[in-house]
Amino acid sequence: MRILIVSPGYIPVTSKKGAIEKLIEYYLDYNEIVKDDITLYTIKSRETETRTFKHTQFKIIDKTKLLFKTKDYFYRLLNKLTKKNLPGAYMRSVVKDLNKHKNINSYDCIIFENCQYHIPYFKKHTGAKNKIILHLHNDYVNKDTINVHEIIASCDEIWSVSEFIKSRIEEVNHKEIPVKVLYNGVDFANFQKKLSQQEKISFKKSLNIMDETVFLYTGRLMPEKGVKELVEAFLVVNKQFPKTKLLIAGGTKSMRATDSYRESLLSLSKDNQNIIFTGYVDYQSMYKYYQIADIQVVPSICNEAFGLVLLEGLPSNLTVIATKSGGIPEVLKDDAIYVNRENLVEDLVAKMELVLKEEREIKDYKAIIEKFSIENYCQNFHELIK
Repeated sequence: MRILIVSPGYIPVTSKKGAIEKLIEYYLDYNEIVKDDITLYTIKSRETETRTFKHTQFKIIDKTKLLFKTKDYFYRLLNKLTKKNLPGAYMRSVVKDLNKHKNINSYDCIIFENCQYHIPYFKKHTGAKNKIILHLHNDYVNKDTINVHEIIASCDEIWSVSEFIKSRIEEVNHKEIPVKVLYNGVDFANFQKKLSQQEKISFKKSLNIMDETVFLYTGRLMPEKGVKELVEAFLVVNKQFPKTKLLIAGGTKSMRATDSYRESLLSLSKDNQNIIFTGYVDYQSMYKYYQIADIQVVPSICNEAFGLVLLEGLPSNLTVIATKSGGIPEVLKDDAIYVNRENLVEDLVAKMELVLKEEREIKDYKAIIEKFSIENYCQNFHELIK
């Protein structure tokens, strides 16, 4: 088969960053075995790493050029002024390149990794008659989506990352376009690495953790992730249980997008030495934080499309406290302690204290790890294409 994949265009595929980009790269590795003919559109930036694949041709859109940056700024400004989701410089560059080579209809299918708003534009301006697949990683196609019916009508098939996302699409799927679930996968090999007892002690010491029980939050520092509510709950819990720590491992490398929220969290925590903010943590080092923790907390206020961080912590056999939001219950089912989003702080306090009072059961997530392995993900991806 000849397959065209259009990445979102925010992060380079093979940069080792970005959840969607990593999933694309995993499938490119798998494709070296099944040997389909793949063309991939992605971007070039200072973070781009060069990898060679025998069965994938990279088409690079160079966003480092001044002309691209100027165009991109113009289209972003236009979108802000018109409150529309018009294609930016990246998607316009993809369309221009395909039209230049006049080979759009030589592909058996075209897979858009998100990019949902721009599929109608793409079809109109390329004349594509191929099978169009939208691989949706977020809750971006629902009753509140601008031009949702036009987006759905432009697709021949939609893949969602959870039953929850599928249900959101089906609410507005008047064309009855096939919607299939393709669960995400995680490269568990990285998270199955083990620290020795001495390494754990040393790493804890570097974070000013001794023999305390460690609550762990990993991910971006954003209001919809419920981090503020978690901090507020911990401040209450820590008064009754002084031998506890809250380890917040997350943020972006630049922190620019979340500075004000992060500052509010730091201000809220300033009088408590048991709350530790690590800042940005490289993906390859995340397993160390899971290894020294006891309880993982996922206090999302938003409806999580899937909840990858839940999977990352499974090899460390942590107890999990999470909101019953979006796709989270599909991952852990009855293997989590769920909290209510409506009274989040109070319920977090209750469940965190409950876990501290009881003898914690060492969880065995072997079956879940197998279900959501990257190998399973790639095999299911390939089956859906066929």
